[in-house]
Amino acid sequence: MFCAAARRAARWFTTLLCLGSLALPAAGDSPAMPEHRMVADSDGTYLHVAHYRPPGPPSGVVLLIHDWGSSGSQCWGSLAGEIAAAGFEVIVPDLPGHGRSLVPELLQPVPSVPSRADAVGMGRRAAAWLSLAEAPSALAAVACVGWAGLLLPHLLGETVDLHAIVWVAPPGDPRTSDLESSEAMPPFLLVASQEDVAGSRVAEALFSRFNARAELRVFRRGPAGCGLLALQPVRAGLLAWLRETLSAAARVSTPAAGRPAP
Repeated sequence: MFCAAARRAARWFTTLLCLGSLALPAAGDSPAMPEHRMVADSDGTYLHVAHYRPPGPPSGVVLLIHDWGSSGSQCWGSLAGEIAAAGFEVIVPDLPGHGRSLVPELLQPVPSVPSRADAVGMGRRAAAWLSLAEAPSALAAVACVGWAGLLLPHLLGETVDLHAIVWVAPPGDPRTSDLESSEAMPPFLLVASQEDVAGSRVAEALFSRFNARAELRVFRRGPAGCGLLALQPVRAGLLAWLRETLSAAARVSTPAAGRPAP
């Protein structure tokens, strides 16, 4: 009996040693948890926003807008927390009629494709959502998926100083041509999949139009819309691009001491 008890104690001791040897994630590496807020819209309704804060002072603010017919949490998932853990304040809204923004006035089915009025409204709301950042002077970036990218021409028309734009899986829609080249256009990342033939053609056309400021990444395989964000190379590449682009913008906006800004 004594031998059996000794063997059990030895197994427990070995288990504790093994558990103790497991590497714990470093502080700041684990995805951040959001604060959920209901934010008043201009029409008096309230829309849901998930607000992620970085472990330290933010290096910038990133607005993540989900595809039409999806929701912020469904589309971006844990990537929002990973971006926040990398040092950014992250704002993830649910568009009207989507996710937790199912206000009574919008309980009717959401149309499968956003109208031009929807696109204008998304652009106006995006500017307001960016103003929720606790560091208003921080460098700002916007990442859209699918149909949500139709808001970009209208957002750029607002008085918003953007330093980076990401459009994942642009749809095959002629309204994508509304996005016109201008000197104010910030660095622009386009992500598409060859399986989405129409969308990849649109991404290539946008890349040709914004060649001086754009970067195009086309993956051989991957679904359209939010499904493309499920691919780890897409997620890792998007995060790395945001960090690099906003870091470069920070170096330009804060020149070395004694050196005048250009």
